[in-house]
Amino acid sequence: MSDFECLKLNIHYRGDVSIKEQSFDYIGGFEDKDMLMDPDLMTWSIFEDFCKEKGVSGEVEAIWYKLPHEDIISARVIKTDKDGGIRELCREAVVGGEVDIYIESGVCEPTYHLDVDDEEEVAGGDGADSVDGNEECVDEAAKETNAEPQGVPDEGEDPVEERVHDDPRFEAFFAEVHNGTEAAAEAGGEETHREQEETMGEELEDEEEFERQCFDADRPDPAMDTDEEWDAYDQAERRSSRKNYSKDKPPYLWIAQKFNSGEEFKDQLLRSNKDTKTEIVTIPQASGKQQFDKFYICFDALRKTWKSCCRPIIGLDGSFLKWELKGEILAAVGRDADNRIYPIAWAVVRVEDNDSWAWFVEKLKKDLDLGIGSGLTVISDKQKGLLNAVADLLPEAEHRHCARHIYANWKKVYGDYCHESYFWAIAYSSTEGVYTYNMAALKSYDPLAHEDLLKTEPSTWCRAFFKGHASCEDVCNNLSESFNRTIKDARKKPVLNMLEDVRRQAMKRISKRRDKTAKCKSKFPPHIMGILEANRQSAKFCSVLKSSENIYEVMEGSGSFSVNLRDRTCACNQWNLTGIPCPHAIYVITEHNRDPENYVDKHFLTTVWQANYKDNIAPVNGEMLWKKTGKGPIEVPDKRKKRGRPKKFARILEPGESATNPTKATREGGTVSCSNCKQSGHNKGTCKNASVQAAAPRKRGRPRKCLDNDDPWSINNAPKRWQQAQSQSTPSGSQSQSTQVPQHSSAPAANPSGRGRARGRPPGTKNGEGKGRGKGAGKGRGKEAEMVVRKVGKYELGRTIGEGTFAKVKFAQNTETGESVAMKIVDRSTIIKRKMVDQIKREISIMKLVRHPCVVRLYEVLASRTKIYIILEYITGGELFDKIVRNGRLGESEARKYFQQLIDGVDYCHSQGVYHRDLKPENLLLDSQGNLKISDFGLSALPEQGVTILKTTCGTPNYVAPEVLSHKGYNGAVADVWSCGVILYVLMAGYLPFDEMDLPTLYSKIDKAEFACPSYFALGAKSLINRILDPNPETVSFEFPCR
Repeated sequence: MSDFECLKLNIHYRGDVSIKEQSFDYIGGFEDKDMLMDPDLMTWSIFEDFCKEKGVSGEVEAIWYKLPHEDIISARVIKTDKDGGIRELCREAVVGGEVDIYIESGVCEPTYHLDVDDEEEVAGGDGADSVDGNEECVDEAAKETNAEPQGVPDEGEDPVEERVHDDPRFEAFFAEVHNGTEAAAEAGGEETHREQEETMGEELEDEEEFERQCFDADRPDPAMDTDEEWDAYDQAERRSSRKNYSKDKPPYLWIAQKFNSGEEFKDQLLRSNKDTKTEIVTIPQASGKQQFDKFYICFDALRKTWKSCCRPIIGLDGSFLKWELKGEILAAVGRDADNRIYPIAWAVVRVEDNDSWAWFVEKLKKDLDLGIGSGLTVISDKQKGLLNAVADLLPEAEHRHCARHIYANWKKVYGDYCHESYFWAIAYSSTEGVYTYNMAALKSYDPLAHEDLLKTEPSTWCRAFFKGHASCEDVCNNLSESFNRTIKDARKKPVLNMLEDVRRQAMKRISKRRDKTAKCKSKFPPHIMGILEANRQSAKFCSVLKSSENIYEVMEGSGSFSVNLRDRTCACNQWNLTGIPCPHAIYVITEHNRDPENYVDKHFLTTVWQANYKDNIAPVNGEMLWKKTGKGPIEVPDKRKKRGRPKKFARILEPGESATNPTKATREGGTVSCSNCKQSGHNKGTCKNASVQAAAPRKRGRPRKCLDNDDPWSINNAPKRWQQAQSQSTPSGSQSQSTQVPQHSSAPAANPSGRGRARGRPPGTKNGEGKGRGKGAGKGRGKEAEMVVRKVGKYELGRTIGEGTFAKVKFAQNTETGESVAMKIVDRSTIIKRKMVDQIKREISIMKLVRHPCVVRLYEVLASRTKIYIILEYITGGELFDKIVRNGRLGESEARKYFQQLIDGVDYCHSQGVYHRDLKPENLLLDSQGNLKISDFGLSALPEQGVTILKTTCGTPNYVAPEVLSHKGYNGAVADVWSCGVILYVLMAGYLPFDEMDLPTLYSKIDKAEFACPSYFALGAKSLINRILDPNPETVSFEFPCR
């Protein structure tokens, strides 16, 4: 068996079960051998997931198993009592460590499992979710481009193959014409076709009749009647373009025809779907005609279903139309009982502004009886017109802002990995306490980012401030974005054809969902059952104390939560937000032999889900059956001009490029500097500041590298005034170690270095610059000062990625190799003043000594007169601590991987005589491949020759060994091993084994090793942790079984 006592499974699948004369046999199929599985975590669902990954469509009907030494005819079956059968399987197999599994699958599709489209559509994957590779800007065009990949393809695909045309704008032209008469025309031959052409040509009296005939279903094809007419039509098309468009010359005759039919289309909707709410808004013209402006549709079936069956939450969003005249479609989307898209209403407008949104929200308010918005939740982006409309018309509604759009704006300045992690941690904070903690963490990490984030009103996009009446915890408007994607192709068509496509897609979706809901036999829809089951699994890690009737205190890890069954609330706020019992509530409910399903919100019942799709939109007749209303035609809207000055098509010039003389550079983009005060923004003629003496020219040459035999901290290398000050000072005694510089999670950073002197020219200057006589000398010094700021030797400096008390960490790039590095810049005077020279010298010596794949690498150390530059490996994956905080406890295989890498690195350090003494998740970094790197050797020790006992008390209290706290001396290797054991516990549990508010109690628990492993720990892991966290340093095991 493995070190963590896993079972070896040999799984047979895709075969046929044969039972003859009570003898079992498994015919055909495939086999996966040597799969490791923790027996404590083995469930029936694991085999279902295994089959799904292997492409087996049918449900797992039974599981047969036998031990390796047994014959196949003695296989036992698990079919009815699934949990009991799995436990019996594990009990029998744990003796030998291996078992053969035979999976018997059905032939039908699973009833309760989600298909691929369903999983993509489920709301609640907001983050980060998603937040990662599909980011967008705030403008609507970029929003549309980036939001659509997160949406869901339309699930209402008809099994009938549809004809696809090359240009979607001409689909309307062909859809009405090809009505099944082509076969009859072909059967009649060319003569019949010619007779029909002659007859139709005689009846064309004017252009209006010509356009109508183009859409006549009796015609065999949409061809023009004569060559002259076709040529005239073609020339009109060619003359019309975006450049010379005018309302007197519409770009396409069929577009004008479609606008003319607007009133007939509206009348047909009202005839086929009674009580449908629809309105066409037109703008009167000076000529007396009406011009199209807005079109609103809300079908009666959708409106009544939302009011009676859906939760009171509406997602509002707009998306651009993609046809010739542009415009936008506004949509209101609800959520069904399975937390999926349920369209309510939509409208076409010419522009998304205050008036359009106010008109649309006013129509919704009236049709859905929203009143002033009491008990309603609206979620949308921060479009100004939409914000104003909701605030004015629905003042009592809870208006959530989409967190993904908030982050899209915020990340323009703070877009790195660490800022993203802080943002989503804040957005998903379910209580105000967690929100305050995460905001404080962001403030300590980046005060400016914290200040800018407060301006976005976190109360509108953080879960901690959401109301619970909607039973929805979504922080993103993903379902509205998904709806926009489902109508992506429809948005390429003219208005009426687009509206018909949207209606048909809604009909298909409702019909398909009705069939799916009829098959659901569970009490709740699949997605809700999945959430409930996940909460059941998490509930096993809790314990409970009863306070009074229906009121309990539930402990989970190091936290506790108050649960009230009567009010259906929990202090974690999850139950209130989602309407589904949280793990704490489920633990209390099951402890009292009650069913958690009885405590789920009624909006999630399967009966409600079925009612969502009971009524569908009624069919609508084609255009040839529309009755003429007698109203005047609707004119094509004017082409909307863009704001501002018309853009020229000339090439955009680069800064400093002359518009008249391509060989001459201008002063554009340059900075004026004053030669008197050395400041920028003015010159000497207007300077009112005091004169500043220019710095003496520096020596030419490259900065020296600090080699092993070269000591940059030697007093002999310091300036004379420092040597004199050092000689006059009192003799230095033993120096205590100071605390290390706070580390940045994106790049490793050693403690600040000492101070030394480098001969030669300053970093970044070229030969001949900085010191010049006669002509051009002043320019050389100016360029030298500029280059010092952004280049050090062969490294070009970038942004600041970390800053501490004694050092600053900058991103840098090797200009010779292009390699990215982290450069720590330390002020030499500071470390001399604080007597940290020995500590920095020891740290750099250790990092030069330790070269291992699991240790952050030191490339080189550069020095100037005032600075020390430490060049380190650039790590992009962040701290292991951040990953645990973000994702909770890790899986066993992932924890084992990190622990093995940690032990490899620590073991190598010990072999070189180096003891870290401050091992913790904050000092363990992850590279882009997810591999662990040990960093921060500021407290490390190199014992003297023949001395193995250390006496300095240092490290982080929660991770230090008992002997370190005793002040009696300790073995550095044993102390590091203890810290590794604590880290392994944190990886697998998600919290510390020793964690108390006051230090005396904490030290007492550490001294006695008072901790308990959770029940879900594997036996091998428990044994390993117990051997490592031994309070007696003499009996600690140095053999790591996990390696």
